[in-house]
Amino acid sequence: MNIFKHEIAALKVSILKWALGISFLALFWTAMYPSIARDSENFKKIFNDFPPDVLSALGVMLDKVTSLNGFYSFIFSYVSLCGAIMAMLWGLTVLSKESSGKTMDFLLTKPAKRSVILTNKLLAVFFSIVLVDVIYYAVTSACAYLMNYDFDVKVFILINLSLLFIEIMFLAIGFIIGAVFKRIKAPVSVTLGIVVGFFVIGLLDRLFEDSGIKNISLLTYFDPNSIISNSSYDTKYVIISLALSIILIIFSYIFFSKKDIHSA
Repeated sequence: MNIFKHEIAALKVSILKWALGISFLALFWTAMYPSIARDSENFKKIFNDFPPDVLSALGVMLDKVTSLNGFYSFIFSYVSLCGAIMAMLWGLTVLSKESSGKTMDFLLTKPAKRSVILTNKLLAVFFSIVLVDVIYYAVTSACAYLMNYDFDVKVFILINLSLLFIEIMFLAIGFIIGAVFKRIKAPVSVTLGIVVGFFVIGLLDRLFEDSGIKNISLLTYFDPNSIISNSSYDTKYVIISLALSIILIIFSYIFFSKKDIHSA
């Protein structure tokens, strides 16, 4: 429990910054949407000038982009990108900082098994992610109701909750990298490289539908446009995302339990 509390305390400033940063996107959405709803036809004409492939890559559905959920889904693509960066960075640094700060061997002198240390760190990061998400959900929900436009509440909730599924996957990716490698010199660069790489794969997935790219496109497993069209998640990708996250975390425990920890 002390390790859990220590990690939460270490992340509290970062939690506040990420919560404010992601919520800012919700406020941007709130500021933009009323004018788009009033002038929806002209807004659609702007997108009409774009090539269809570009619209597909951007995830824009012309018939729905001026609805509240439709425009929110457009903004949400960037919210999920930010959430993935946050989750992976925290998952990676919660372990790598001990190696880079040469404090891991000190931590292991404590009367706690490696699995207990790992569990406390993992739970601390997961709790922090949920805390940021709860703040984001509260801000977006308040904005949606204050704007007083008709929208599908179920779809809105499903889009918002998909953020947590995406974050758990990237938390697991960051966690296993932190568990496997002895030292990560530039965790931000590693995180941005991997998450932006998946973002580009997501663009290609939207551009080349039914090409099989979606199977490796983690950021589009919970495509907001698909959620709007079906009012549900694709069960296949819910299962894949959870299975992938569980497998990566299990291997994190295996690698970390066998990892050589050198003295400072």
